[in-house]
Amino acid sequence: MIHSYDDPVHAPLGLRAARVYADIAPAASHAQHMISHIYVALGRWEDSVESNAKSFEVSRERRERQSLGVDALNYHSLQWLQYSYLQLGRFEQARRLLDDMERYVVESDSLRARWYHAHMRAAWVVESGRDAPGGHGAASDRKSAQALDHFATGWAALESDDPEAAARAYESLAAATEAILDDPEASDRARDDARVLTKLLRARLELAAGEEQIGLSLLAEAADIETAMPLDFGPPGIIKPSHELYGEALLAADQPGEALAHFQAALERAPRRSQSLAGLARAAHAVGETEIADRACGELESIFARAEPARLPAACGS
Repeated sequence: MIHSYDDPVHAPLGLRAARVYADIAPAASHAQHMISHIYVALGRWEDSVESNAKSFEVSRERRERQSLGVDALNYHSLQWLQYSYLQLGRFEQARRLLDDMERYVVESDSLRARWYHAHMRAAWVVESGRDAPGGHGAASDRKSAQALDHFATGWAALESDDPEAAARAYESLAAATEAILDDPEASDRARDDARVLTKLLRARLELAAGEEQIGLSLLAEAADIETAMPLDFGPPGIIKPSHELYGEALLAADQPGEALAHFQAALERAPRRSQSLAGLARAAHAVGETEIADRACGELESIFARAEPARLPAACGS
């Protein structure tokens, strides 16, 4: 039932199943994590933190009890826990989890560990705007992990105003994407994720170079691809949702009305995602949509109640 309902449209129907499952299987790591499929789909970040923290702790206890290797840890719940902390603005806790994953990769050196590190590093870079040690995904045999690492490296380079390094990362990302597209065993989801990530990074490069129209055109293409994709569950595979980045670029181009629609589209696919709410608040404020701005700011105030530090956007009066 949880997997049947774990998208933003149907997630309310899965709340009862999640609560029941939590009580039925308190010592099963995967069961405790499954609850968060409903919570993440609804943007209930504190609830997701609780369930994934418990899930990971259960896996840690099992590992110690049975003297298992490090890959017995539930990296999946660790990734979802980090993403939930990032949405809450609790970056110190999110970074500690990424550092933990770095140690697990060094100890394990497995493809699975490298894949999760790539996802967690990319989420950290996009949400915090800061870099972190990488390369584990880029050195992996899994092309999707390579693509995420190159995307994160390019994103971090742009955040630190190093377009040459970002361009090199883009070329590596484009090559990884071509390999995914040429792989007959790659899923449609993996292909679309890679195509969108490549367009997003190139768009940022064009925008940084002053090529506004080219950048906006690439973002429109990326948003069209993502809109046509089926709703997925969990932290976004497209680590920076295309409608969100398009909205931010339109705001920078002084087109808040158009930006507003894209932030709303982003939130339909990822409810209560903090950067989308922040963009929505700024766009709504700019076009005089006071009710929308107030509602977005109210959501952000609730989400960031325990943020480190408080991160309300300027449009919310902080």
